[in-house]
Amino acid sequence: MHGIFGLVRTARQELGTGVLGRTSEQAFRCAFECARRGRGAAVEPSRFRPARLTRAYLAGHRYAQTPPLRLFLIAILAFFLAGGVRQYVQPAGAWYRADSPTASVPTLSPGSSPISRSFAAWLNPHLTAAVTHQREFALAVDGWLHQIAVLFLPISTLLLGALFFSRRKTFMFDHAIFSMHSLAFMALLFTLVTLLSLVAPLRGLVVAMFLLAPIHLFVHLRGVYRAGAFGTLARMALLFVFSLAGVALLFLGVLALELNGMGETLR
Repeated sequence: MHGIFGLVRTARQELGTGVLGRTSEQAFRCAFECARRGRGAAVEPSRFRPARLTRAYLAGHRYAQTPPLRLFLIAILAFFLAGGVRQYVQPAGAWYRADSPTASVPTLSPGSSPISRSFAAWLNPHLTAAVTHQREFALAVDGWLHQIAVLFLPISTLLLGALFFSRRKTFMFDHAIFSMHSLAFMALLFTLVTLLSLVAPLRGLVVAMFLLAPIHLFVHLRGVYRAGAFGTLARMALLFVFSLAGVALLFLGVLALELNGMGETLR
């Protein structure tokens, strides 16, 4: 047994300290430990508690874990790769279709105030350019979303800091670690959802997979911060509202940048 663990360590050294090497050694150790105890492939339920990983890291037990930032970035990359696979298998259609070939693009009425007239004068030609070149506009927005995905991490960290500002012994570092673990799970979950949606017989599982997101967040949040059920639910609601507002503002900012860019490019 020790010889096998030695081979796994050697393989991990060859692979580096990345996810694959660490996961391989952990998998072998778990398998042999379960076999030694006569449990077969069973694993103790406590190993699946979402808060266990975060609390262990914050307590200093970090050697056996993949660094949270690396885990977060890998999960985000996996999510965007799954999106690319979906786009290849099921290409998205046009986001705007006119009722007839001769129909004009909807425009914003200038209104009576100087601000509304200025905004309409800026928006209408840029919107027309975006509708005329929908594929280029969609690719540009998608590229921007890839670049700003990492901003979810500081947004989540700051929101948690505000929600738990009364915790004197909880620091921004703790909120950042929680955010990395939580967002990594969400990204991997939505990666799985994206891939399942491509397989017709498995599409019924998508709704059930979506339900895992709030359940995981509740168990993770309550387990790490040791809050009561009501306090956890209240903070989850506030976290959802403010996160949604932050994401909406980021998305609107990306749309404004790309609309402006479309108009400038086509001049």
